[in-house]
Amino acid sequence: MVLLYYMSYVAFFSAFAFITLSLASGLLYLSELIEEHSRIAKLVGERGIYAIIGLHVLLYLADSLPLTHVAFSVACHVVYLQNFSSTWPLISLTSISFVSSCVLVIADHFLWFFHFSRLANYNKHARTYRETGGQYSYGFGEIATFFALCVWLAPLFLFLSLSANDNALPVSSPDPATASLSSQQPVPSRVSLFRSIVYDAIPHALVKKRSKSEGLIAPHSPRASPAIPSSPSFNTSRFNPSSPSIPASTDGNALLTPSSSFQLGTPPRRSPIMRKQMKTITSLRRVQVWAFLHFTLYIQVQVRTPGGTASTPAVEVKMYLYLGSNPRSLYLLTSPQDEKVGRPHRGLVFRCNEANPTQAIVEFLPKREIDISSLVKLTNRVVKGCLGLIAIENDIFLAVVTSATEVGNARPSKNNPEVVARIHEVSFYSLTSPVWDDFTAASDALPTPDAIDAMMRDNYTQSNPQNQVLEHPCVPLTKILSSGSFYYAVDSSWDLSSRLSRRLARDPSMAGDITVFDERFVWNEYIVRSLLDFRERMDPHDREDFDRCQFIILAIQGYAGIFTMALPAPPTNRTPAITTLSLISRLGWKRAGTRFNTRGVDDDGNCANFVETEIIFSTDQHCTYMRYNTTIVFWEQQGFQTFGQRIQITRPHGSQPAFERHFMQLIEEYGAVHVINLLGTKENEVTLTTAYTRHLQVARGSLGDDLDITPFDFHNAVRLVGHDGVVREIRRIENVVDHIDRFGFTMCDATSDDIITDQKGVFRTNCLDCLDRTNFVQDILSRTTIEQYLHLVRLEWIQSNTLWGYHRELWAENGDALSKIYAGTGALNTSFTRSGKRTLAGVLSDATKSVSRAYINNFQDKGKQVAIDMFLGNMSNQKPVIIFDPIHDSVRTALEQRAYEYSTNKRCTIFVGTWNVNGRAPSESLVPWLFPRDGLDDPDIFVLGFQEIVPLTAQQIVQADPEKRRVWETKILETLDQYPNKTSNYVLLRSEQLVGTALLVLVKSELTGVMRHVEAATRKTGLRGMSGNKGAVGVRLEYHDTSFCFLTAHLAAGHPNVEERNADYRTIANGLHFQKGKTINSHDNVIWLADTNYRIDLDNEVVRGLAQAEEFDALVAADQLRQAIDSKAAFAGYEEGPLLFRPTYRYDLGTSTYDTSEKARIPAWTDRVLYRGKSLDLSVYSCSELKGSDHKPVYALFRADVRVIDAYKKAALSRLLLESVSSTEPGERLDEKLAKLSLPINYSELPPPSSDDSAWWDGPDHPNGVVPLAEIMKAHSRPQNLTDPFDVPDSPVSESVSSSDEELFEHALNLQTPLAPTKPVPRKPPPPPPRSKNTTDSQTPS
Repeated sequence: MVLLYYMSYVAFFSAFAFITLSLASGLLYLSELIEEHSRIAKLVGERGIYAIIGLHVLLYLADSLPLTHVAFSVACHVVYLQNFSSTWPLISLTSISFVSSCVLVIADHFLWFFHFSRLANYNKHARTYRETGGQYSYGFGEIATFFALCVWLAPLFLFLSLSANDNALPVSSPDPATASLSSQQPVPSRVSLFRSIVYDAIPHALVKKRSKSEGLIAPHSPRASPAIPSSPSFNTSRFNPSSPSIPASTDGNALLTPSSSFQLGTPPRRSPIMRKQMKTITSLRRVQVWAFLHFTLYIQVQVRTPGGTASTPAVEVKMYLYLGSNPRSLYLLTSPQDEKVGRPHRGLVFRCNEANPTQAIVEFLPKREIDISSLVKLTNRVVKGCLGLIAIENDIFLAVVTSATEVGNARPSKNNPEVVARIHEVSFYSLTSPVWDDFTAASDALPTPDAIDAMMRDNYTQSNPQNQVLEHPCVPLTKILSSGSFYYAVDSSWDLSSRLSRRLARDPSMAGDITVFDERFVWNEYIVRSLLDFRERMDPHDREDFDRCQFIILAIQGYAGIFTMALPAPPTNRTPAITTLSLISRLGWKRAGTRFNTRGVDDDGNCANFVETEIIFSTDQHCTYMRYNTTIVFWEQQGFQTFGQRIQITRPHGSQPAFERHFMQLIEEYGAVHVINLLGTKENEVTLTTAYTRHLQVARGSLGDDLDITPFDFHNAVRLVGHDGVVREIRRIENVVDHIDRFGFTMCDATSDDIITDQKGVFRTNCLDCLDRTNFVQDILSRTTIEQYLHLVRLEWIQSNTLWGYHRELWAENGDALSKIYAGTGALNTSFTRSGKRTLAGVLSDATKSVSRAYINNFQDKGKQVAIDMFLGNMSNQKPVIIFDPIHDSVRTALEQRAYEYSTNKRCTIFVGTWNVNGRAPSESLVPWLFPRDGLDDPDIFVLGFQEIVPLTAQQIVQADPEKRRVWETKILETLDQYPNKTSNYVLLRSEQLVGTALLVLVKSELTGVMRHVEAATRKTGLRGMSGNKGAVGVRLEYHDTSFCFLTAHLAAGHPNVEERNADYRTIANGLHFQKGKTINSHDNVIWLADTNYRIDLDNEVVRGLAQAEEFDALVAADQLRQAIDSKAAFAGYEEGPLLFRPTYRYDLGTSTYDTSEKARIPAWTDRVLYRGKSLDLSVYSCSELKGSDHKPVYALFRADVRVIDAYKKAALSRLLLESVSSTEPGERLDEKLAKLSLPINYSELPPPSSDDSAWWDGPDHPNGVVPLAEIMKAHSRPQNLTDPFDVPDSPVSESVSSSDEELFEHALNLQTPLAPTKPVPRKPPPPPPRSKNTTDSQTPS
């Protein structure tokens, strides 16, 4: 009996283990089925959720389940449905839909659990007390069935699908598309969660291994992804693989023969090739900016003979990266495979310049001079090429592409293939420090189960905090560059950054020159520039070898999609016509950023969403293209944005120059431009539309008929006629149709690349974000133009479902890709673009995307914006990596030290005023404040700061009312406009408000064109930075080439709260940031105009007596602000003018009497103006006797020297210095020679600028500009004593230049160090211009 008793325990545990393993094996089998049959599983999952939703409705009708509970469950299943996205079964564990699903399944479970529990308790209570009216009591089986089907089934299905997810547990080698270089641990690939659980329990021999060809997703992630060579003429995935007429080649591509037959049909909604090329890599959220979409359709004409040559397939570049020591060096070497196809045996060597850590030394060496045996391979990944060098945190990093896949050949009919590749991974390797080396990536050994366990413990525990500290500084850049949104040309002989028409128009001798590209779209231009300059300095032979090695990659961001298909051929030809449809979108980088962080236009006319889209339709007979282009106003969205987005036009009167500059660039580049404005009737969109239309009407005065606009309210049209109706409405707009016919398309001969017909203009579409509506309309315009072409050449193709199916797919993918770059989610309305109809699933998907956008744009995009600016070199403290070159370094140093030769100073006047208005509207004339003294020149800039512009109530603190600020703006503009002695008109350049603190900057209207990079920022200090009742507002700008920062602030109140005020200052000084990393200290000149609230540490009666007697010295000695400055507790380094006016606080309202209320506050100079800047000269510092507040307004008048750089003179001096260095003789000191060189005295591109006081044509020698003819002839005759070093025969500048770079470097090695040019004795400045009798000298101090 005893033995049997213990055996029962063994049997019980054995049965439990058997059931557990059986259940685990069953779940493993189900997960394998989902992974192997992912398309069927997705269909089953989606329809299953629809069935569950229907079951909920039936249970509500039949069993009277609570409506709120049923509605909540239905909503949960709608969220579950969003996981079945286009990337399924790849699910991001950090996505909004997945996280929401995890939360909702728990909430749904407990909601129904409490419902049935409460129902059971109620029935039990009714039976106990024999009450009537009890509800139906559900049994255990019924409840379990409900939970199994309506609560747990859909989440369980999603849980099982994680087996195919790229975010499950790690057990294998790194996946080349997703591995991150930043991890100090190896980044393995992902396999089934259940497989990991039972990995040790089930013998390996019993685990069924699947073929690599099974399933949508490969079961194993290989260490390297060999590119699949594509056929030069077509992709066989477009045809029936079972056709016996198409013999399969060994590389997986079919061969085309004249007798081949094909089966034609409508393409699938999501083709396998598209999924493989576009969806196998999980993309990070990407940002697209607001403004410009350019679309192109290309047609090529070629008559091919039966003996015509086929296009040469592109050969993939393979290089490897090695590490050398003593000194630390990185070696990028060509591979033996490259050398077999004729590429030179060369290598690039990178190392840091020990003498100057900010410089890199690069050498281009033959491989025979490199001892590879002494090097260590940094990674086993094949390196596709180098993106450039970037300096981050005192380290220099080399950026290389380590994973990329070919998208396809955009022009198969061309002899030289134009193959596009998509970047999946970029790695950064340090030239300066071994800290970031990860040699695990160079290991070929697979990890053992013990190593996997140790790896998991290290990854998922906090036992080693050092791993958290040593995060790779390039991780943010890696995430952006490895997001799958960057593309490059596999063969550097063609330029992916330029549209086809631009490439065809170039000189044939420029073909293959890597330095010829469209700089608007090459995103790595900043980090690759030093390598391109290094290439330019090579000998022609070395430069040719360098180009053949293809070390450099020029990358664009956007989208590239290519489809090859068979279309019906004429009856005389039995074989179908092989055509290629390609779409390439290029996102501009000059104003790049995220959705809520970068909006509108900058001063150079660069828009925040500049996208040029080109669609190419190519056959063996024809190829054509067409292009379309997006709003240009200074505007932004600050603060938390949800669905009712708040729009602020920041420079309503300063946008016109940038607006016209933008359209002039477009017209010069593309020809005529027709704008289609898709903004609607919402309040915010109407504001933009009004400003847009006003600017365009003004611009048409100078640009003429080349610029036109068509307004189309997209949302209103959808409400009235639906999405189907929008297609018809667009095609019926007469103005749009006329311009389609007028612009036409470009057709070229495919053999000779001769342009037959040229496109005459582009369409420029825009909405608010230029994402969803823009892409929808672009698709319509694209199809309309392709049909226009097909009417001329192949009328039967217009009815081809295959062509339009791929066309819809390309535009849907293009919309999703650009939307992910900009907004973090796919585009809205793509369900209609892809399928041609609006579905319930599409509506639910759009709703989910809208919610996701609100979360991503408000909480995640700021960090991404910083990474984008860092990659593009936009950070204010960022410097490009310079490749060491003693000659150019010497020239660069000499050029910086001789800046006075190519720059001039311009005197400007700045009026600065601050006033705490106590929440009151203007009630008196502002002339005594704004124009305090007669006889002064009108200021160039007015800077006015206000505090308590609104009452500091709780409601205003939560949401400040901008109406009070607009009232003051109107009053100030009226005062300036109605001033009787005015000589200039003023416009409001920028205004910004933080609750009650506001800052206004007004400039002369003629100066708006030279005020650049105007930005505003705020910083809260109230309630420890959470409240805006106290804080600061800053506006920065660049006047010509001098930067200014103006700040108004309202610091902590209270007489004894000195330390709080000091803390507020430090918070503002350290925490107020402008875009691209600019801070307050980044500027040449800084001016504070603030209610500082610093008081006077004396008794009330003493202060009042001294103030009435105007004995200010004693008051200044007790001033808290002066004490803080002297002790450097606040405003260290700032200056203030002498306080020669009475304290400005606090007065009885409407009087000049100090406070007589019960509190009787001590008078103090709370309102102050402080400044810092070498070019600032304070002329006036006083207060005005206005009585509309309990403070008196303070003002200061500054005169500042503004630097104006003459770019032409700078370039000429640079050429002069460089040519002089080239002709330096041995033993001659380079620094002395550079110091002696100067521009010709009479060198001038333009005459000096004129002013109101003087003009270059009017002087004492030539009154009213009259010059005697004899003097003109004398000026044009050549003098005998030549002073131009370019013309003097014996001048060293005219000597022959060294014949090679080797000689230049030999001369450089003989130079004495340091190479520090001595500054020559400055020349005597010219006399000032003569004073006019009728005006006052603008430079005369007051």
